[in-house]
Amino acid sequence: MSILIRRLIASLVFAAVFPLHAMATVVKLDIAFGVQPAGSIYVDLLETEAPLTVANFLEYVGDGNGNQRYDGTFFHRKVSGFVIQGGGYAYNPALGEFGLDSAVEVPEDPPVVNEFDPVRSNVRGTLAMAKVSGDPDSATSQWFIN
Repeated sequence: MSILIRRLIASLVFAAVFPLHAMATVVKLDIAFGVQPAGSIYVDLLETEAPLTVANFLEYVGDGNGNQRYDGTFFHRKVSGFVIQGGGYAYNPALGEFGLDSAVEVPEDPPVVNEFDPVRSNVRGTLAMAKVSGDPDSATSQWFIN
């Protein structure tokens, strides 16, 4: 069964909580299987190290006033031991049972410039923005967890 992200909530966390980073934003991803809650994932977004990428991600997370474009999105790509990817599609119940046939694309903002760092890039457990093949500066709404 596919994983459906129900809600993403952003909140600012002070440096005392994360001493390795000058400033981090914590994002809570509430996960459900179909309509059943399954738990949450907390993601640290490193604003100092990747400010453009974090700003892009938070723009999709939204402001809590009905502008949360990631609400209802789901992981549309899963490769065991490698990656789970989401942020590109949202479930629209008016289109039928849950699946890609009942999905609509998440409206995209302009692409964000790549902030590659070989020290932290694609390390297991990291979150990164998906890019169009061959274009490092093409990340928009889709993201993945390594």
